[in-house]
Amino acid sequence: MIKSLFAAAAVAAIAMTASAPAEAKKLNLDVYIGTPDYYEPRYPVYEEPVYRPRYQERRYYGISCDEGREQVRDSGFHRVRALNCDGRRYTYRARKNGTPVIVQVSRRSGEIISVREAY
Repeated sequence: MIKSLFAAAAVAAIAMTASAPAEAKKLNLDVYIGTPDYYEPRYPVYEEPVYRPRYQERRYYGISCDEGREQVRDSGFHRVRALNCDGRRYTYRARKNGTPVIVQVSRRSGEIISVREAY
């Protein structure tokens, strides 16, 4: 089958050049042999760079709810449980020296804002 394609291309090229006048433009004939799905461009293809800020989570959104819980736990509280992780402040229920307390943490800085007894 490949030989017949080459023969057909050669016959077509000879037929076009034989009947054309001497001042005709050159014939540009490309014959591709290989898988029909594969295409290699003749120019380099560059992908669009993706911009990802390095510290996007902390810089724009503050700390996560789990990071706030770790902050409360590292400050000496035990049995820390998240109550509300919406808005500017995260609220946790925890224990300090056996006493149940409510701890509020700033979402932006991760600092403990207030500690009060829970009833």
